[in-house]
Amino acid sequence: MNHKTVDKAKAGGVNVKNLKKENIPQTGDVVCIDDPAVDPNPPKQATKFTAFVFVQDHPEQLKESTNDEKGNYKGGFTP
Repeated sequence: MNHKTVDKAKAGGVNVKNLKKENIPQTGDVVCIDDPAVDPNPPKQATKFTAFVFVQDHPEQLKESTNDEKGNYKGGFTP
């Protein structure tokens, strides 16, 4: 394993020591410090957000989802 100090975080892997196997971060997890003494303004749960998503390679055609009359999503790609 390579360990080095960096000034700015970039997309890529994560290296966290002393975690139990069942607590290892998974794809899509948000990792933050949950200690008000260290970080007085931690991330909060979002009810809605907008994102630019760039798919570099996908074997099939991707289509956007749509809302039905009840506000439920229909179609679209879900991994």
